[in-house]
Amino acid sequence: MSAGAAVAPLPVLRVDAGEAELPELSALPPEAAQAVERYAAQIDLSQPAAYGARCQQELGTFVTLALEQMAQADPTPVTGALDALCDAVRAADPVRAARGLLSRLLGGTWAVRRAYRRAAPQVSARADELSDLRVRLLRDQALLRRLLEKNEALYRRLAGYVVCGRQRLRTQGAGEERERFARRLLDLELTRTASLQLTAQLRLLLGAEETASERIEATLRTTIPLWRAQMMVALGLSNAREAARLDEATRRALEPQLRAGARHLSRAARTGALREAAAQGEAVTRALQEARGALLLAAGETARARAAQTPAPQTPTS
Repeated sequence: MSAGAAVAPLPVLRVDAGEAELPELSALPPEAAQAVERYAAQIDLSQPAAYGARCQQELGTFVTLALEQMAQADPTPVTGALDALCDAVRAADPVRAARGLLSRLLGGTWAVRRAYRRAAPQVSARADELSDLRVRLLRDQALLRRLLEKNEALYRRLAGYVVCGRQRLRTQGAGEERERFARRLLDLELTRTASLQLTAQLRLLLGAEETASERIEATLRTTIPLWRAQMMVALGLSNAREAARLDEATRRALEPQLRAGARHLSRAARTGALREAAAQGEAVTRALQEARGALLLAAGETARARAAQTPAPQTPTS
């Protein structure tokens, strides 16, 4: 850059890192256009390699860091953990467990309980694994957002160098310095394109990380509790069906004995009633006989008493 008492700062253009086309000078706000003209006027064409070199170097270091982050972003652990969880949940299907051979031999409740006990440790282990993966994904997302912010800042600086360089070429006459600076400006254009592509890749990777994190969150907060609730309902229904089955079996087993006991009680009741009636009849007969005897005795005594009180008839004298 040319020597001067005051060096104009590089204008910061308000451009998005996803925009491929840069605005023309006439499309910029007046203040931004004046800043571009001031900076372009002080560019030193004798040292084209120094123009934008620091920003280019920073982007190179940044791209290396972003590449390492992309290489570490492996979706296999998340996919494997989710698939293993689905397999464990399918293995504990209460409907299929209740229809199996063991359920027919030992009862549906036993089969459902056995399926749950086999699947519960696996589901808990997968839930812990998914929780750890979610923490890692959240940490990666925070890093990706910082990388995006850094890349956008570098992209705006590169855009400022390119726009100012284009303006400098418009005011520079033909010559070797102009050709050398034009080649340098082309290098910066390629670097800006790399930054543009990196933005798209970082956003794509961030979106994939967010989607995986949301899937894990939904699995931990919805799928697993819902599965446990369904298993609880299945166990409750199986217990109820088993209790009803045992009650029916007990009723069928005891029904003949209950009927026989009822018949026995009925016969015993009828026999006891007859005996009681006969005993009562005999008692009444004895009471009647005793009353008749007492009545006859009383009648005899009354007759004798009257006979004793009646005077004997006298014989008339002649």
